[in-house]
Amino acid sequence: MTEDTNLLLDELLQNSPRPSSWESENQNRLIVAEEMTEQKSAELLLLEQNRLLKLIASGKPIDECLKSLCASVSKLNSGVRACILLADDLRLKFYRSITPTFPSSFGQGLKDAPINELAIGTCGTAVYCGKPVICTDIANDTRWSQEWRNLCVAHGILACYSTPILGVDNLALGSLMLCFDEARSPTDWEYRLAEYGTQVASIVFEREQSNKALNESEEQYRTLFNSMGEAFALCKIILDDDGKPFDVLILEVNPAHEAMTGFTIEETIGNTMRSLIPNLDDSWYETCFRVAQKSETIRFESYVSSLSRWFDIYAYKVGKNDDGKFALIYSDISERKQTETALRQNEERLRLAVEVGRIVAWEWNPFTDTIITTDNLSSIYGLSKIEASVQGFALIHPEDRARHQRLVENAVVTGKGYHSVFRFIRPDNGEIVWLDERGEAWLDEKGNVQKLIGIAIDITERQQAVKALRDSEELKERILESSNDCIKVLSLNNEILYMNPSGLRLLEIDNFTSVRNADWLSFWQGEDQEKAKKAIATAALGKIGQFKGYRLTRKGKPKWWDSIITPIRDASGEVTQLVAISRDITQQKQVEDLLRENEEKFRNMADNAPVMVWVTDATGYCTYLSQSWYEFSGQTEETGLGLGWLEVVHPEDSETSKNIFLDANRQKSAFQLEYRLRRKDGEYRTCIDAASPWFGIDGEFKGYIGSVMDITERKQAEESLRRSEERYRSLFESIEDGFCVIEMLFDENAQPLDFRFLEINPAFEKQTGLKDVEGKTIRQLIPNHDHHWFEIYGKVAVTGEPIRFENKAEEMNRWFDVYAFRFEQPESRKVAIFFKDITERKQAEIQQKQRAKELAQLNHSLIRTTDLLAERNQELNNFTYIVSHDLKAPLRAISNLSQWIEDDLQEQLDENNQRQMQLLRNRVERMEAMIDGLLVYSRVGRTEVETQSVKVRELLDEIFDSLVIPPTFSIKIESELPTIVTKRLLLSQVFANLISNAIKHHPRLDGQLEISATEKGQFYEFAVSDDGNGIAPENHEKIFGIFQTLNSRDVKESTGIGLSIVKKIIETEGGEISVTSKLGSGATFRFTWPKQPLTH
Repeated sequence: MTEDTNLLLDELLQNSPRPSSWESENQNRLIVAEEMTEQKSAELLLLEQNRLLKLIASGKPIDECLKSLCASVSKLNSGVRACILLADDLRLKFYRSITPTFPSSFGQGLKDAPINELAIGTCGTAVYCGKPVICTDIANDTRWSQEWRNLCVAHGILACYSTPILGVDNLALGSLMLCFDEARSPTDWEYRLAEYGTQVASIVFEREQSNKALNESEEQYRTLFNSMGEAFALCKIILDDDGKPFDVLILEVNPAHEAMTGFTIEETIGNTMRSLIPNLDDSWYETCFRVAQKSETIRFESYVSSLSRWFDIYAYKVGKNDDGKFALIYSDISERKQTETALRQNEERLRLAVEVGRIVAWEWNPFTDTIITTDNLSSIYGLSKIEASVQGFALIHPEDRARHQRLVENAVVTGKGYHSVFRFIRPDNGEIVWLDERGEAWLDEKGNVQKLIGIAIDITERQQAVKALRDSEELKERILESSNDCIKVLSLNNEILYMNPSGLRLLEIDNFTSVRNADWLSFWQGEDQEKAKKAIATAALGKIGQFKGYRLTRKGKPKWWDSIITPIRDASGEVTQLVAISRDITQQKQVEDLLRENEEKFRNMADNAPVMVWVTDATGYCTYLSQSWYEFSGQTEETGLGLGWLEVVHPEDSETSKNIFLDANRQKSAFQLEYRLRRKDGEYRTCIDAASPWFGIDGEFKGYIGSVMDITERKQAEESLRRSEERYRSLFESIEDGFCVIEMLFDENAQPLDFRFLEINPAFEKQTGLKDVEGKTIRQLIPNHDHHWFEIYGKVAVTGEPIRFENKAEEMNRWFDVYAFRFEQPESRKVAIFFKDITERKQAEIQQKQRAKELAQLNHSLIRTTDLLAERNQELNNFTYIVSHDLKAPLRAISNLSQWIEDDLQEQLDENNQRQMQLLRNRVERMEAMIDGLLVYSRVGRTEVETQSVKVRELLDEIFDSLVIPPTFSIKIESELPTIVTKRLLLSQVFANLISNAIKHHPRLDGQLEISATEKGQFYEFAVSDDGNGIAPENHEKIFGIFQTLNSRDVKESTGIGLSIVKKIIETEGGEISVTSKLGSGATFRFTWPKQPLTH
């Protein structure tokens, strides 16, 4: 029993009355105590489970969670110490341990403990076998290694119970070890503690793996965020002397910052937030402090009043923990916020629903079919607790229902726990949710199942990620298996870790195990091995290495190889492995050798072709000129040989031609030159002179064999073609539409199969996003390209009928406007295509249709709301009429009656009674004024008021004349007042109320009042200021409420309606009103009034 159990038992024994037969009654008490103890233990277990789940959900580090778990086990059973051993990724050893209740020497002794079948320790065996292991007498149980037993005994562990901690894939992640200080077997309660501990530990590990994946994803995408259109700022928190956040120093911003805030990069970097935005709320700095000092990642929306903009801000920690640096990624969402104002409350509720936890704890009584769950049931299951009891297994996916139901029913029958991963169909939206559910049976003292308790985790996103990873691995495997190259994965020590099937076939290797971990460099010899070493060294530095070499296959067949070595990097960018791709170029090499031999023969034949041919010796002296030369030039052998041939070259080309020829002769290199040659009729013709050196069998340079060709007509044609080509190329490269020429490819049944890109224009890449496409087929670039494109282009190629259409490329996620027509001859199967990316237009059309639908719905709602408002308006009219007519009549009667009484009894009433009668009439008059004010207030915005041109100065003069203003009271108009087209009556009511209030509530008769006006865009801002008593800041909002006054009505007569009428008039006309004041410093009322009247 635990300490809590013993205390509970003592309390029961002490407080229970003793009957005459005490022993029999005591036995009954013990039975009751045990039942209550088990119930108490179960309640403690459930409380601890909920506490740990909350700790896990809060994102605490894995070590803190596991330490809390160990402490929880010890808390639930004081006679047990718990520890956790964590297995490495390959489950070969325990790389570290969580031992919060043991000396550090115990954890050190367990470090690197092996996991195998050799029974070195109970935890290793439990992880290796995947089953719990019990050792009731460690000191004498010779199944285990002496070193492990000595370590346990030295730390007071005489017996233990080790259970594996399993992941979702049922692979062991580590082991939970319950340690006893005496040689014994575990109790039933301790078995339950072990099951509870392994379940919670499994959740901890799963959350850690999810967090690790999330951190890697965040690192990968951070660069993407910085390159997007959002603004980015690197900042540092500034603290005051008390260590509290005071300001933020801006270290760096991106160009988008300037567009979003209006502050240039130069005036921002090195400046502080308070200097740029002085009125920024202090809570903003508190948020930055949490990010910078506490490493919290926070996303929030903030309104910056000085910029009149809303921003969506994502703040996260960068740099070291204590350097105070953090980053902000923010975007201007002002326009969205304006459109979302009416829906803000609904969106807030939706945001809260989305952010609730994704773990549901439950308790189910299978006999009464009642269920108790945590409050977030509906957010995951999409149904209420009542619906969960009623619908039961019916909402589980049909493919998973029978299996899951068998597991649950088996748990009810056998009393054993279960683990099930299944799909659940939400009844509210039909979505499929993946759930990882673990349940345990709750047994009574007789071992009968009373209920099931457990947890369910929403693993939908994880399942989707696993599926995506599995699909990616399958795709990679198919690519490797389908490649015709020899693909190998090498360690940084040149060991072969993997070779694809094609590589084994090309190297004539029957079994990969014969070359696994072999040194790849040993496959190469001599100079080729050195080239392989250099290529590997280049790849290890993060670059691409390449070489060509010769080697034998496993069965001795000689082959030539073209090899490329590329690096494989881990998440941090470090090179961890290499990929070597070798292509068999033996046939290509043989072809190249044969081509080289044939090329020599061809050149000798071509040198003797029926053109003007010439031959020189090694000195450059011309020893031979063909007959066609003499016929063309009119020279003879005597005048043409040697350097005489230069005599018929144009004088302007002769010296240059001679130097080019002699330079090439010295370098023994081929050359080609163009010059003008005089024909025997005296006309100069443009010719091409091309020659290559020729060598003897021993490699000795023999001279040149060359040919001269008259290209005059060709030059003229080329010039014409060049001008045409320039015009075409200019048009080709300047058009914004994409253009390409493709070659259609058909199968043996003449069905379109694929097409190859032959030519593209510069706009092609911009319109499609595809690069380096010339010479490639579309299926090479987009393997799953939609088949309808092949059918359309195939029909154009076969029929020659042009076509224009719009269609979507699903794999590219783009819409295109396309015009296609046949190009060149029908047998070429070529199609020319003009196209334009119209994705944005298509999306706009879809959005426009959606907006139209939303507007129609909104218009319907507005019509209904307008009708409802009209009904309410009429009701309000009826009410105000009743108030005005039915209430004021008796008030007048009371006032008249009091006056008549006073007149009749004037001589009998003393002075005090006369004052009371006057006070009664004053209260009646105030009541009538309040009714009149209420009537005016209710009619604001509901009655038509004439619009006219108003000179504000003249309007004020009329108001001054209508008020009783003490002669010593000063009124000053500060600026020229405008003339506006507005509702004169309403503006007059506003000014009259503000001016009369300033005079009536002023403590002196020589007070001062100032009135001014300024332009504010589409509005005028008027200010009415006085030097009276002022208004305390906490009352600034109160004074605009109806029936609100600051002074006692016995001190100042006031209905408390005037300012509420003013506020309602101003806001009805589209303006705003505010007050600036503090006690003892007067008050200034500012209100805005539109330059043009609003259309209601």
